[in-house]
Amino acid sequence: AGANMLMAHFDTATITNTDFTNATGPYTTWTSATLSQPDFTDADLTGANFTSATLTTATATGANLTNANLKSTTLTSLSAVGATLDGASLVSTSAAGAVLNNASMVGVTGRYASLADAMLYGADLSNASLAWSNFDNANASGARLTGASITDSSFSRTKFHNADLTDTVLTGSNMTNVSLWVADLTGADASYTNMTAAHLRYANFTNANLTGAVLTDASGRSVNMAGADLTGAVMTRSG
Repeated sequence: AGANMLMAHFDTATITNTDFTNATGPYTTWTSATLSQPDFTDADLTGANFTSATLTTATATGANLTNANLKSTTLTSLSAVGATLDGASLVSTSAAGAVLNNASMVGVTGRYASLADAMLYGADLSNASLAWSNFDNANASGARLTGASITDSSFSRTKFHNADLTDTVLTGSNMTNVSLWVADLTGADASYTNMTAAHLRYANFTNANLTGAVLTDASGRSVNMAGADLTGAVMTRSG
């Protein structure tokens, strides 16, 4: 714990049940490493490279992973509450089921990332740039996605209760059964999204772009669509 690992190399290493709490490890490399139950609580891993690494039951509460490279990283049962991942690369990152409540993920980039079933309550994904990614069944209630671009992705059954999606770009995404209760999508671009059976109670779509969106069987009272562009949108009821 508290070790100084500046620029250390752990490439292809096998590491089990190791305590890296409060470690100083900027720009460390963990390429293709296998880590089981590592504890990175409050560690500084700024710019660390975890390309193709496999981390199982990792704890990274409060860790600093700013600009970390998580390309093709497998993160099974990750707990990173309150961690900072600003600017991290999430290309083909597998973090299904990760607990990232209150994490700062400002400006993360990537494509083909999996955050299905993840806990993103109160997380900050402002200005994130992701495409073809999977957020199915994730809980992003209270999350902030202001100015984020997450296109051609899947948000089936994702919870965005009271989330801030102001100016978020969601073009072409699958949002079937998504829950947007009290969510703010002011100025958002949700064109050509599939929001079949979406839950929209008290959602705010003021000035949003819903061109070509499918809202078949969407439900919700007091939805605000003032100034929204609904050109070509489908808002029918099936059956």
